[in-house]
Amino acid sequence: MLLGNGEGTFTAVSAPAFPYAIGTSNQGPNLASGDFNNDGKPDLVLSTGSNVLTYLGKGDGTFTAGNSYATIDTVGFVVVDDLDGDGNADIYVGLGNGGAYGGGDSSDLNLSYALMGHGDGTFSGAPAIIGDYTGNNLGDVNGDGLPDLITNATGQSNSPGPTFTVQLGTGTLNGSAVATYSTSALTTGAHSITAQYGGDSNFAASTSPAVTVTVKAVPASFTVSASPASLSIMPGQSGMTTLSVTPAGGFAQAVSFACSGLPSEASCTFAPATVTPGASAATTTLTITTTAPQAAAERSRIYRSGMTGLLALGSLLLFAMPGAKRAAGWGRWFVLVVALALGGGFIGCGGGGSSGGSGGSSGSGGTTTTNPGTPAGTSTVTVTATSGSINQTAALQVTVP
Repeated sequence: MLLGNGEGTFTAVSAPAFPYAIGTSNQGPNLASGDFNNDGKPDLVLSTGSNVLTYLGKGDGTFTAGNSYATIDTVGFVVVDDLDGDGNADIYVGLGNGGAYGGGDSSDLNLSYALMGHGDGTFSGAPAIIGDYTGNNLGDVNGDGLPDLITNATGQSNSPGPTFTVQLGTGTLNGSAVATYSTSALTTGAHSITAQYGGDSNFAASTSPAVTVTVKAVPASFTVSASPASLSIMPGQSGMTTLSVTPAGGFAQAVSFACSGLPSEASCTFAPATVTPGASAATTTLTITTTAPQAAAERSRIYRSGMTGLLALGSLLLFAMPGAKRAAGWGRWFVLVVALALGGGFIGCGGGGSSGGSGGSSGSGGTTTTNPGTPAGTSTVTVTATSGSINQTAALQVTVP
């Protein structure tokens, strides 16, 4: 054991850190370190080929011999990791002459095995695992915090195959002797999954039948959402919100928009009118415009004003006629004036009646009616996004004070 001086140099300890070990394989022993008893001090594990030896560190560069565990007579890569997520260091050994697979040993080159740590420096055996460990094919494939083993189809490093097998970590038995394992890392297609139980003093080790799990591809589609999801708009003004179209399953088609459920006397527009999402979401701006109250002059007043002008024009034309024709024209004109006066009186009475019913203001010149515009209240506006046969909706609350 060489202790670092912190300056790039090292000093040998006065006595060996642990007894000299001779490997039974021609590849020599393999060594790894970890904290086996959770005391914060590094410990060592040594695989000799016929045994796995543990040494508990004292924190001063020396070690005390711990338990040893008999193994198949071969030497494989050894690593210390928390294989089952219980917070205790476990020991994992891959068989096969330290990675020189195809050597002279008689052991099954397709197997690896593990010793599960108890957190006090001791370990218990676990079932053999199909697939060898080569020193660099153990990692967290599915992001669950547990290491997984990646091997080829046959399990032997020197036997190429068309597919690879992933050993997906472990699960812990609950009080009902049931272990649950979940993952979101499986790719599209069919996967054959088996479960292995290592056994204990009460139950024998066992392996479950293979279960085929098929992961289907996510269909190409999209979702639509509004931000903000509510607007308050005064009459005669506009409000805006941003619509986001988020693709799923590789969706990349043009999407158009429409809205329904608008309050009375309100309209909506989209800018742009269509969007096409790609690797990320695409957005458009929805503008909702309301209408302010408006006043309009009553038709009876316009009618009377027009009749006054017509009478004045007729009188001027009569004065311009010769004497004999003028006398005859005055008679016909008198009859026309009486008829127009009577018609104007009827329209005036009708206008006065509508004045009281519409709530407009009355005066000597007539009445005025009012267009109320967009009424006060809250409406749920539905925005529909369409692409081919796909329709998605988003709800927007619109309040007119």
